[in-house]
Amino acid sequence: MTRLRAWPLWETPNTFIGYLLAVLGVYSAVGVALLAGTRRTFGDLFGYAVLLGCAALCVEATRRLGKAAGVVSDLQSAWTLPVALLLPPVYALLAPVPLKALSQLRVGRSLVYRRVLSAVAIGWRTVPPPKSSTCCLPARRGAPRC
Repeated sequence: MTRLRAWPLWETPNTFIGYLLAVLGVYSAVGVALLAGTRRTFGDLFGYAVLLGCAALCVEATRRLGKAAGVVSDLQSAWTLPVALLLPPVYALLAPVPLKALSQLRVGRSLVYRRVLSAVAIGWRTVPPPKSSTCCLPARRGAPRC
């Protein structure tokens, strides 16, 4: 329990902790909803595993190259973008999570909450909006109706 109290997260303002918990809650809820609504096929799982493996190789290459502090030169986005384009949205939402965990373990220690927020931001970036989201907008004259 004392290790939990020693986390640097507790030194941040309470509003930030609330924000982090809210973002994680929404991200997890969307992930569970997408996971429940996605039909998983062997081809999708295999493609996801291959692309994630390639991204993991890039993380390892980054570790071996060694960069100056503060310089980020990994190619994770080069592998998460094909996940977003070729596979169902749930895979794009979940792909940054294992990659950021691997980066934390293998490349360099960082504050965990920063890696978590980074994974969430990357996940949100790669998930396309639902097709029905444009139906909430008022229709323009001559525009097709939903």
